[in-house]
Amino acid sequence: MSGSRKLLVSDLMERVDLHLGLSEAIDKLLQDYNLGNSTSVDPLFVGHEELNVRVDTNNGKYALKFFNKRKSREIAQNTIDALVNLHRGGIPVPQLVSDKSGNFLYTLPSQIGSGFLCVTKFFNGKTFNETAPTDNDIVQLTSYLGQMHGLKFGTHAEYDFWLSIYLVDEFRDKQYVLSPEDRALLSPVVARQAQLDFTKFSTALVHYDLHRDNAQKSNDGKYCIFDFATVDNGYGVIDLATFIGLFCLGPNNNLDKNRALYKTVIKTYERYRKLSAYERDHLFDLVLGIYASNVLASTYLRVAEGNDTYENLKWYNLGKWGLTTFGQLPKNQGFNILRRSKNDF
Repeated sequence: MSGSRKLLVSDLMERVDLHLGLSEAIDKLLQDYNLGNSTSVDPLFVGHEELNVRVDTNNGKYALKFFNKRKSREIAQNTIDALVNLHRGGIPVPQLVSDKSGNFLYTLPSQIGSGFLCVTKFFNGKTFNETAPTDNDIVQLTSYLGQMHGLKFGTHAEYDFWLSIYLVDEFRDKQYVLSPEDRALLSPVVARQAQLDFTKFSTALVHYDLHRDNAQKSNDGKYCIFDFATVDNGYGVIDLATFIGLFCLGPNNNLDKNRALYKTVIKTYERYRKLSAYERDHLFDLVLGIYASNVLASTYLRVAEGNDTYENLKWYNLGKWGLTTFGQLPKNQGFNILRRSKNDF
């Protein structure tokens, strides 16, 4: 990909349906939340679907999430339910703020626009793309993921074509956007995923998108996990593979370091949830599926929808790096050789 550009405020505003300017809309919203008067309004260039805004007021600092204009109330409510239940379960998530009526999910009045909104207290931290994770950060986030997989509550997740659970069908429908080189790179990964028996994967409460932009750490060492649009009762091993591929492994590590991190994550995760032999044997096939999904989805957005932003390019580059680095490794040199034995760790 070439010719990429920065994400603009106008790109963010296209995601929502506001009848007022952003600052004017927020001033009216703050009245319904009793949060005081705004002193600054700063759109946040995070999340590939929503409009997130940091708002400082004379009473505190808050984050306003305007849900994408195409999202139904049910899907927006799913995010609220996830935040409530994950907080109860001890997972560090943004703290919701209720409006004057005591509601966490807010319906925009017609004079402001249409759609839904929620407000949380602003978490003052840095993403792990701003500051690379340490080994201890990876262990801690793995622990939270393992704990999350032990929770239970109902969800109504929205279809997201980025998710690797849909890779086989998405590749069939969208492979036409790929270059011959990328199609050749993805084809064997998709073929392996098509052969997997998903009925042998255990289910859990999953995030499905825990990458380095979706977690932050504050200066005092506290963590916060974000973006629960894809929370679902799904496959725990695929959630683990997503975390490994998009958070833990990275181009700034050599192969030995990435292999060591891979083993550390599995060892930590299994303190909370044991992997079956089948899950363990196919875990890295699923990691490669994550990288393939990133290449396919980002290329589709660029070719079919004209998304030429650096944000989209970032996901393409990460997926391409993962496939070219790990996809061609013989199994006795790669990660898929891990087995249940005393010599594993």
